[in-house]
Amino acid sequence: MKYDNLIGKTIPVTVNAKYIQGDFQLAFEKYVVDQKLCINLADLNGSQMARVTVNIDDSLEDDEFHFKSWSENDGLLESLVESGHIIDTGKFSETGFVK
Repeated sequence: MKYDNLIGKTIPVTVNAKYIQGDFQLAFEKYVVDQKLCINLADLNGSQMARVTVNIDDSLEDDEFHFKSWSENDGLLESLVESGHIIDTGKFSETGFVK
């Protein structure tokens, strides 16, 4: 997978989203169940503040992941795109009541 070199590492980010503002870090891990990329937003002490990714059964390219953009993450995608840390492909996957 394209992100394997990031697993176990963190990247500093400044976030300006609806519910989350300030300096944080993106922490890269893998979901235990299927080893897909899992990204958490953590404070500077390493405490998880938000789950950035969701793990749904859907085909993705090697350089893609599902971004959780609803609820407490409202505005987080736009903030990380603006900072240059995430590229929005414009693709959507529907799951339950959200897309």
